Amino acid sequence: MNIGEISVKKILSMKLIRFGQPDSEKPGVIINYKRYDVSHLVADYNEDFFSGDALKNIEAGNLPEVSGEERLGTPLARPSKLICVGLNYKDHAAETNTPYSGRTYIVSQGYVGNR
Repeated sequence: MNIGEISVKKILSMKLIRFGQPDSEKPGVIINYKRYDVSHLVADYNEDFFSGDALKNIEAGNLPEVSGEERLGTPLARPSKLICVGLNYKDHAAETNTPYSGRTYIVSQGYVGNR
């Protein structure tokens, strides 16, 4: 698939994925419900990827299709920080029988330990 031939308006959604065997996953994307390999454009999804122009490279590149049978791994190999938005906090409070405050909670966790 040549993503360069598709107008941005025709892309309904794009999700970052990693696929393949454990510890050998390659980066890919799901565009309009089809999986594509982007390993020829991107080494992996990491801080370098998000701080550069990698998305432009993906939009311009020829993307080989990946079988829907391929195993999907975690989308990010080694995140340095996780940020969680507690949109389901009301449900969680009800499940645990605790008071609901009416506030949305944001929790962040930086990486702790050896890399």
